[in-house]
Amino acid sequence: MRLFLVFCILSSVLFCQYSEPPVSNVTQYNLDIADSLDGYYNSQLAQNSTITLFGQVIPLSASVDIAGLSLMVDNATHPSDDLSVIVARGTEQGHLTSFGGDPEFYCNAAWFNVMTSASSWRCDFDDDDCAEYERAAYVVYDISATFTFADVSETVQMESNTVEIPSAVLDAMRSASGADSLNVSLDGNVTFIYEINDRDYAYGDCGSNIYNRSASVTISTNRSFTVCGDNKIFFQVAPALGEQWFRNNRFDVAVLSQSPLYAASVYEDGNATRNMSIRNFSIISNSYGIEEIISNRTAADGWTENSSFVVTPIPLESVNNSFAYVYLFNHAYEGLGEHNLSLLVKDSFGGMARYDTSLRSVMLSYNGATTETGEPIGSQPSRKSAPSSNEYLARLDISLGLVALLLVLAFVNSWLLR
Repeated sequence: MRLFLVFCILSSVLFCQYSEPPVSNVTQYNLDIADSLDGYYNSQLAQNSTITLFGQVIPLSASVDIAGLSLMVDNATHPSDDLSVIVARGTEQGHLTSFGGDPEFYCNAAWFNVMTSASSWRCDFDDDDCAEYERAAYVVYDISATFTFADVSETVQMESNTVEIPSAVLDAMRSASGADSLNVSLDGNVTFIYEINDRDYAYGDCGSNIYNRSASVTISTNRSFTVCGDNKIFFQVAPALGEQWFRNNRFDVAVLSQSPLYAASVYEDGNATRNMSIRNFSIISNSYGIEEIISNRTAADGWTENSSFVVTPIPLESVNNSFAYVYLFNHAYEGLGEHNLSLLVKDSFGGMARYDTSLRSVMLSYNGATTETGEPIGSQPSRKSAPSSNEYLARLDISLGLVALLLVLAFVNSWLLR
């Protein structure tokens, strides 16, 4: 029973559903754990080399991989100000090893500080009665990160394993369609440096002779990420001309968006009258422990979504933007006269946009004098109709009768000629 309760608690934590995207929490978490990936060695991705010291061939190995971005939602990212690429990097550096014997040990500063005459010969690699050793061994990363989006490209030197995307690239990404890609490439070298004390005998004692030896491993890797932008466009579908029959009041709006939407709200005269949920969210972790947000669509209620193609409404905009997400929101309401209607939409990266309009709902009228309910035409909002007269109706009846007679005669004539 206890195990079952523990399982339920863990499941609720691991598969927690969020009604709003936990963008800030995930971003901060990823930036916080980035340090744990500095020193993360992946043998399957490693580049290898060697260095020879005192005849020993010492193996060198380095792995550098793009672990992810600080923010990903449904396998896409968005140009937030602190958007960063997180790199998993690590090395395996071999060391000078003692001559054969038991036990083996590294000929390094730690050993030298406790060296005894009985063990010194095991690190005397040049047979001059003076032991050699590594004073220090360390690694230097000399890697640059290049960010390319559309026709904008920026290269920055990596000072740590977390690199913020340059502002010029972020600015270009703000107009991404939702199907465009950001390319990140890492290029450079990982250099293994050994500080060697090649001690030699002089004046009756062993003196220090310190120099550096180094070897490098070349690194080159890249990865692409889908980018969602900021822009949204609203199109009022119904009523197209802003006026409608009050018995069929509609507020239908199409939205083109560069980011997926997760919620929408309709306001009537400043009051929220309808809330629509489009998707909810969960958090998963990739193989490096970087958190990513995923979503699930909710049941459609007043909305439809299409993201299978990219729309570019060039004639409708002065700026040539494209949109990967198309939505249609349908809303019915009641009332006569002028009403202020608004649609507020929120996207999965925390952005929002609002569409406001005034719509007029009217009654139909008869003979330009009364409404469809029989009231004087000025007492209720209504659309005036053209006046009618008996003379006009009589002429209309006669005209329709002549047309009917001609059609009958034509039919009879056609039948007789068979």
